[in-house]
Amino acid sequence: FRLGTVLIVPKIYDKEKVTILYDENDITKKNRKRKHSGSPSSTKSIRKNPRVQPTMDAAEPPKPGHVRLGGGILIYTTLNNDTPCILAEKLGCDAQEICNANKDRYGEMKDKS
Repeated sequence: FRLGTVLIVPKIYDKEKVTILYDENDITKKNRKRKHSGSPSSTKSIRKNPRVQPTMDAAEPPKPGHVRLGGGILIYTTLNNDTPCILAEKLGCDAQEICNANKDRYGEMKDKS
């Protein structure tokens, strides 16, 4: 990917790895521990509500190499030459899951793209 490509983080990821990647300017950072402590999260209710569709255009993207909660979904902004395999290591998920989560926006991708 080119620098600054905005991707959706798959629903299944390593929360400890992703916590390190939060943008320090993210307003949700203060509430992140409370949301992941087992209490119901507002993002879960958005995903379950069919009338509210999450969109990654709802918030300013995080700076490259970081994640941010935006529009009810977690988004990541790529560094130059990030590949789905590299991102899978950073996010603690499968490279194919990254490709599948973003195919509506970017089309078919290979995990080595």
